Amino acid sequence: MTDSQKSAAEFRKASWDDAAVYELLPAVDRIIGDWEDGQGRAFISTELPVALSTSRNGELLAGAFAAWKKSESGNMPVSVYGGDGKLIHTGTF
Repeated sequence: MTDSQKSAAEFRKASWDDAAVYELLPAVDRIIGDWEDGQGRAFISTELPVALSTSRNGELLAGAFAAWKKSESGNMPVSVYGGDGKLIHTGTF
Protein backbone atom coordinates (compact mmCIF):
# COMPACT_ATOMS: atom_id res chain seq x y z
CA MET A 1 0.00 0.00 0.00
CA THR A 2 1.40 3.39 -0.96
CA ASP A 3 1.54 6.39 1.38
CA SER A 4 -1.26 8.04 -0.58
CA GLN A 5 -3.46 4.96 -0.12
CA LYS A 6 -2.64 4.85 3.60
CA SER A 7 -3.63 8.51 3.93
CA ALA A 8 -6.91 7.77 2.14
CA ALA A 9 -7.59 4.81 4.46
CA GLU A 10 -6.89 6.97 7.53
CA PHE A 11 -9.18 9.69 6.18
CA ARG A 12 -11.99 7.21 5.48
CA LYS A 13 -11.69 5.72 8.97
CA ALA A 14 -11.60 9.12 10.71
CA SER A 15 -14.55 10.48 8.69
CA TRP A 16 -16.80 7.41 8.89
CA ASP A 17 -19.23 9.06 11.30
CA ASP A 18 -19.69 12.18 9.12
CA ALA A 19 -23.14 11.67 7.58
CA ALA A 20 -22.46 14.29 4.88
CA VAL A 21 -19.68 12.21 3.29
CA TYR A 22 -20.47 8.70 4.51
CA GLU A 23 -21.61 7.46 1.08
CA LEU A 24 -18.69 9.18 -0.69
CA LEU A 25 -15.89 7.79 1.50
CA PRO A 26 -15.52 4.36 -0.16
CA ALA A 27 -14.62 6.15 -3.40
CA VAL A 28 -11.65 8.03 -1.88
CA ASP A 29 -8.67 6.03 -3.08
CA ARG A 30 -5.66 8.34 -2.67
CA ILE A 31 -4.70 11.53 -0.87
CA ILE A 32 -1.50 13.07 -2.11
CA GLY A 33 0.33 16.06 -0.73
CA ASP A 34 2.26 17.52 2.15
CA TRP A 35 -0.09 19.14 4.64
CA GLU A 36 1.79 18.66 7.87
CA ASP A 37 3.14 21.59 9.89
CA GLY A 38 0.40 23.90 8.63
CA GLN A 39 1.71 24.23 5.11
CA GLY A 40 1.43 22.55 1.75
CA ARG A 41 -1.51 21.27 -0.24
CA ALA A 42 -3.62 18.16 -0.70
CA PHE A 43 -5.01 16.33 -3.71
CA ILE A 44 -7.88 13.91 -3.11
CA SER A 45 -8.32 11.29 -5.82
CA THR A 46 -11.63 9.44 -5.94
CA GLU A 47 -13.31 6.72 -7.92
CA LEU A 48 -16.64 8.55 -7.85
CA PRO A 49 -18.83 7.73 -10.83
CA VAL A 50 -19.55 10.66 -13.14
CA ALA A 51 -23.04 11.14 -11.67
CA LEU A 52 -21.51 11.70 -8.20
CA SER A 53 -18.51 13.72 -9.40
CA THR A 54 -20.17 17.01 -8.59
CA SER A 55 -18.76 20.24 -7.25
CA ARG A 56 -20.92 19.86 -4.13
CA ASN A 57 -19.58 16.37 -3.38
CA GLY A 58 -16.05 17.65 -3.93
CA GLU A 59 -16.75 20.49 -1.50
CA LEU A 60 -18.09 18.01 1.07
CA LEU A 61 -14.97 15.85 0.80
CA ALA A 62 -12.70 18.89 1.07
CA GLY A 63 -14.59 19.99 4.19
CA ALA A 64 -14.27 16.55 5.72
CA PHE A 65 -10.55 16.64 4.95
CA ALA A 66 -10.23 19.98 6.76
CA ALA A 67 -12.12 18.58 9.75
CA TRP A 68 -9.90 15.48 9.75
CA LYS A 69 -6.78 17.62 9.79
CA LYS A 70 -8.41 20.00 12.28
CA SER A 71 -7.42 22.87 10.03
CA GLU A 72 -8.36 26.36 11.07
CA SER A 73 -6.13 28.36 8.76
CA GLY A 74 -8.27 28.07 5.64
CA ASN A 75 -5.35 29.04 3.42
CA MET A 76 -3.93 25.72 2.22
CA PRO A 77 -5.25 24.44 -1.14
CA VAL A 78 -7.12 21.16 -1.47
CA SER A 79 -8.27 19.76 -4.81
CA VAL A 80 -10.73 16.90 -5.28
CA TYR A 81 -10.85 14.81 -8.45
CA GLY A 82 -13.71 12.65 -9.69
CA GLY A 83 -13.43 9.09 -10.91
CA ASP A 84 -12.85 10.28 -14.46
CA GLY A 85 -9.81 12.28 -13.32
CA LYS A 86 -11.50 15.65 -13.76
CA LEU A 87 -11.19 18.34 -11.11
CA ILE A 88 -14.52 18.67 -9.28
CA HIS A 89 -13.57 21.09 -6.50
CA THR A 90 -10.74 23.34 -5.42
CA GLY A 91 -10.83 25.11 -2.10
CA THR A 92 -8.79 25.68 1.01
CA PHE A 93 -8.52 23.94 4.32
